[in-house]
Amino acid sequence: NQPPLEGKANRAVIEVLATYFKVKRNNIILLSGERSKNKTFEISNSISD
Repeated sequence: NQPPLEGKANRAVIEVLATYFKVKRNNIILLSGERSKNKTFEISNSISD
């Protein structure tokens, strides 16, 4: 658990999601809930050459 200090908790969640879904962190966007315990993320798996 990360306390909600300067977005550290959100970054920690993104790190966990990136590892779980095997995508890069920059493919995960926090759509809503930046300051809430209820969050919505968008995860893309774009492949570029």
